[in-house]
Amino acid sequence: MQESENEETCLPSTGVKTQHNSNVASKEHCLKNNSSNEQEDGSTCNDHNQSIRPGVCGLVNIGNTCYMNSALQCLSSTPELRDYFYQLYHSLNDNSDNNIVNAFANIIYHIWSGRNEIYDPSTVKISLGKYTSRFKSYMVEDAHEFLNSLLNCLDENLHDKLCSSTTNIIKGLFHSEMSSTIICDKCKTSTTSIESIKFLPQPIPHDNDKQAPINIEACINLYIKPEKLGLLTCLKCGKQENTVQTFGLYSLAKILFIQLKRFKFYAKPPHQNKITSYIGYPIENLDLTNYVRIAQQNDSISLPTYNLVAVSVRSGSLGSGHYVTYALNEKDSQWYHFNDTFASRLDKTQSHTRRVWVRVSLYCFKIHTPHTHPCPGQEFCCTTSEDSFGSRVGL
Repeated sequence: MQESENEETCLPSTGVKTQHNSNVASKEHCLKNNSSNEQEDGSTCNDHNQSIRPGVCGLVNIGNTCYMNSALQCLSSTPELRDYFYQLYHSLNDNSDNNIVNAFANIIYHIWSGRNEIYDPSTVKISLGKYTSRFKSYMVEDAHEFLNSLLNCLDENLHDKLCSSTTNIIKGLFHSEMSSTIICDKCKTSTTSIESIKFLPQPIPHDNDKQAPINIEACINLYIKPEKLGLLTCLKCGKQENTVQTFGLYSLAKILFIQLKRFKFYAKPPHQNKITSYIGYPIENLDLTNYVRIAQQNDSISLPTYNLVAVSVRSGSLGSGHYVTYALNEKDSQWYHFNDTFASRLDKTQSHTRRVWVRVSLYCFKIHTPHTHPCPGQEFCCTTSEDSFGSRVGL
C-alpha cells in the first residue's frame, strides 16, 4: 500500500526519517529554533497563544519513533490514566526524567497543560530503554509491543516508587482475563485456566472479498473458535483421548485495547501478506456481553458498553511503515489527527474513508460512562460526543 504524500516514512535501517509535508517540517523547525519558547524539558510552549487546546500537542519524531508517538497519543486519550498521571506530576518529589514514571507523568502533563504545541518524548524512550533493551535502538518497532512494554514498566515502577498499598492503576485499568478450557471428547471432563491479558489480539478473516466490510463479531468469533488439540491424557479416563480447546473472555478491563493482526505468515515458501480488509467497529456502545463467560452463565448480568477513544493507524509493510493516531479529545468532544509533530482537528467536511481504516492496527476503547466527571484541576470535562465520528469514516 502506498502512503499518502503528506505522511512520513520511517526508514528501518538508517535511523533517519523523511518528511513529505514541508509545512510540518517548517513549523517544527521554526518552533524548535524559537529560543523564547523552547523549554529546558524539551517542550515548546506559547504563553501568549490562547488557541492551544489541552491534549492537542504534537510529539517530535527523534528517529523512527512514530510507533512510540502513536502509542503515547493513544494512552494520553484515556481519561483515567491521563487524570492519574496528570495529578501524579504535581506530587512527585523526584523531578528526574530518568525514571519511567516521572518521564510518563511529564509527557502527560505537557500534552494536557494547554501550553505546548510540540513536546519531545525522548525521556520516555530513554527511560524505557533502560528496562527493555529493544527500545534503546532507533529501529522500526511495533506500537503494540511498545505499549505492552511501557505498561509493564509503569506497573512495576509505580509499585516500587510509591508504596505496596497503592492501588494498581495499570492492572485496574488495562487487565482483562481470557479463559481457556480443554475438554475431553469422550467423558467431557473439562479443565479451565485463566490468563491475564492487556490486549485482545483479533485475527481477521482473509478469505472474503477485501471490499466487503467485516464486523467485530466476525473477528472475535474467529479468535475464540474452538481448536482440536488431538490426543492428550485425560485425568478422568486415564488414557489419551481426543480433546478440544475453547476460549472465552472471563472479565473485561475498563480500558480495552483491541489489536488487529493484519499480517498473515506462510511457511512455504516463507513470506507474509498484509490483510487489508475493512473492519467495521462501532464508535459508541461496543457490547461484548455475548463473549464474556460470566454473562453467558447469568442472563441477569448486564455488562457495560465501550466507546472508542483512539486508533493507531499503520501504513507500509512489515519491515517499514509509518504510524499516526486518531484520538478523541474529551475536553471539546472533537477528534484529532496526530502525525508526529503535526496535530489537526477533524471536521465534518473531511473525508477519512475506508483507505484510512483499512490500515488501523490498534483500537483503544474505554467503558462508557454516560455522566460527566471531574478531571485534573477541573480543566477537563469528559463527555460523550454527540457527533458520531463513525458517520464521517463510513462505519
